Amino acid sequence: MTQQIFDPISFGFEWTADWYKFDAKAAEKKALAARNAEVKRLRKEGREVFPFTLSKQLRTMGGIGSSRPEISVIVSAYGLNAR
Repeated sequence: MTQQIFDPISFGFEWTADWYKFDAKAAEKKALAARNAEVKRLRKEGREVFPFTLSKQLRTMGGIGSSRPEISVIVSAYGLNAR
């Protein structure tokens, strides 16, 4: 069994000089599109695929020891299990 997670943080989060830039809605759309493309690709290979959503996940970045401010965002991540 293979599991993959498509986290919106990987699709648009960027630290700036003193804060960050992140459009959560746009990043969620990109993560969902990437997950759906991978589901389609794996099914084309004949694999059994089970897509899922992890709704409203709290993600915290930065903080002590990172030289960045600690920030938290809530996003939905998308994943799949395949065999």
